[in-house]
Amino acid sequence: MAKHDGDDGISRKRPVVEGFKCHETSRRENGLLTVLFHATLPTCHQEAIRLSSLSFDCREPSCGALEDGEEAVLLSDEDYQVDSNFFDNGYSLAGATGFKVWTGTRLLIECLAWPCAGDCSRLRELQQRISHGARVLELGSGVGVLGSYLAAIGSEVLMSDLPTLVENSLKKNIGRNAM
Repeated sequence: MAKHDGDDGISRKRPVVEGFKCHETSRRENGLLTVLFHATLPTCHQEAIRLSSLSFDCREPSCGALEDGEEAVLLSDEDYQVDSNFFDNGYSLAGATGFKVWTGTRLLIECLAWPCAGDCSRLRELQQRISHGARVLELGSGVGVLGSYLAAIGSEVLMSDLPTLVENSLKKNIGRNAM
């Protein structure tokens, strides 16, 4: 019979990360609504780079990246717009998913950048390497949250994605968060 989380009295769930917060805000430019996704940095890294959080332009609100109590942007039907890059050369519908922040982004940031007492030795080793210059290649960077975050805490990061995302989102967000 398979064992499940807690069968041996040990929880395999990671505790809530204290201090890490995300939220969304919005703004209008030329009649178009832009969602901004914000993520706080660990205090130990804030002084070194003179930033307390990073922010990213997105086309839509995040999908599962916010916790209860974190401010979210809700769009009305009128706020949704036709994808302005739909007819770009080389564009695919798969690329449309890259213009928002997904659940996995938050989970990776929490695990890789916010150590917890119960983390296994392999994860602690990765956390140390990431904060001390690890070389990271991120495939499918989207708006650049994970790669920018890892760079802000000490990694050397090469981010990549489809040309439409690089030109219309990733470059702008890297510039926005330049350290």
